[in-house]
Amino acid sequence: LAPFVMDRRTNEVGTRNGYFENNAFYFLTSLEGSLGDDWDWALSASYGQSAFNSRSLNSVNATALRQGLAGCQTAAGASLGVAALPGCVALDIFGPGTLNRDPDGAGPLQAGAMTSFIRVNTFTNIKIEENRLAGYIRGDLFELPAGPVAAVFGFEYRDTFAAQYNDNEQRTGNIYGFNAIQDTEGQVDVYELYTEISVPLISEQQFAHYLGLEGGFRRSNYSSIGNVDTYKIGGEWAPTEWLRFRYVFNEATRAPSVFELFQAGDQGFPSYTDPCRDTAGGGNGVPDVAGVTQAFCVGQGVPVGQYPGFAANN
Repeated sequence: LAPFVMDRRTNEVGTRNGYFENNAFYFLTSLEGSLGDDWDWALSASYGQSAFNSRSLNSVNATALRQGLAGCQTAAGASLGVAALPGCVALDIFGPGTLNRDPDGAGPLQAGAMTSFIRVNTFTNIKIEENRLAGYIRGDLFELPAGPVAAVFGFEYRDTFAAQYNDNEQRTGNIYGFNAIQDTEGQVDVYELYTEISVPLISEQQFAHYLGLEGGFRRSNYSSIGNVDTYKIGGEWAPTEWLRFRYVFNEATRAPSVFELFQAGDQGFPSYTDPCRDTAGGGNGVPDVAGVTQAFCVGQGVPVGQYPGFAANN
């Protein structure tokens, strides 16, 4: 046996087909009431669950591919014995459609034996659950000449669980041409308090049917990153009853999701620098990698007109 580099698509295995099934369940209940003439309140609770299941057909088992290319034997030429995967057959990759041929040439014809040996199907299951409890009271704090100053005070609690489960071939990186994907599972909860206020400054005046200010503040406590404060301030002007302008400035923060927090060692592609790349200093006609010459790169197929400034795209 001798090492070699293979640059071939296994089209005989079949097209890569994906099947997706999504299911969701959501339950919500709420209570509402009043506190006098100017105030009201509301409480709500909800539970939601989503499941995303996917299957991918006609991938290639990397271990089977290596064993088949080696003729189901070790580097020393000995039989793999119990280490061989079931159905191990020598693979013929030299030519189009060769993976559909009789693998040993002795007959009877065993069409599909090679593709059946290396073909593998994969699955991924994703589950997301969220519990939520929220409530608020709102009403008028006091009166101004332009109208009442309105405010709302509220709270919210959210508990989010998310998980992704992959088959063993994906977890071990045993799919030819694909990186390994690990299982992920985690939970994040958040407690929030917030308030908003609206202050009317002018109303029912010429060129000022309404002019007012608004503001809001929210403090969130995440089990993952701790306290986060966000706010907004804004103004509203309605020169007439049918025309209104509104401006709001706010600061918002997005906390990391469960998948971002608990991702467990997925593989990525290694970085690579094209030895013929010529971008240093805007390009000077000399490849960036020391020891590599323009003549070498042109000999490898880079058009001479690409220098200076050659940069290959993926």
